[in-house]
Amino acid sequence: MTFAVGTGERLPFAPATFDRVVAVTVLCFVDDAALGEIGRGPRPNGRLVIAELGQWST
Repeated sequence: MTFAVGTGERLPFAPATFDRVVAVTVLCFVDDAALGEIGRGPRPNGRLVIAELGQWST
């Protein structure tokens, strides 16, 4: 496992690096630049999993 440090707006990874990218309860906290970074992470035919809390979540 490799540990990397970066900002959400400029992740330290090349585009299409990952088979899976998971973003859990972050969309309401990040700006458009960070969303773009999340979206460029998966490889072709990779998966982007986004999970957000609903209105009735605790």
